[in-house]
Amino acid sequence: MASADDVSQQLAFTCKSEFPEYVCSETSECWALLSTQAPPYVDDDSKERAPLDLVAVVDKSGSMEGGKIKMVRETLKFVVEQMSPADRFGLVLYDSNVYKIGDGLVRMDAAGKARMLDEVKRIRTGSCTNLSGGLVSGM
Repeated sequence: MASADDVSQQLAFTCKSEFPEYVCSETSECWALLSTQAPPYVDDDSKERAPLDLVAVVDKSGSMEGGKIKMVRETLKFVVEQMSPADRFGLVLYDSNVYKIGDGLVRMDAAGKARMLDEVKRIRTGSCTNLSGGLVSGM
């Protein structure tokens, strides 16, 4: 059985807050992105995992301005980078309108990853929120 020290050496945690600093004497809402990264799982039988189809449905409305949209871009970048060539990824963005990026699911080979990383970099906030339109398009 692994000890607490073994586990801490296997897991990596990072936390990024919306703002670089906060005033201690004031109460404020804090948004943060907590990331946990574990070492790759290796099955004793050396079987590969089943391919993954993933669609990210992203709110890019005006309320996501600043640190929130930056954290979304960082998270999507991380997700795309972790996908294997057998995986497929789709991206749906919404504000007042819904935007399907690409022609459905994109295979995450080198070209597909490069394309989706470029799309992620270009995500900018927009206007109002059409949540139901974004979710329906993501299905």
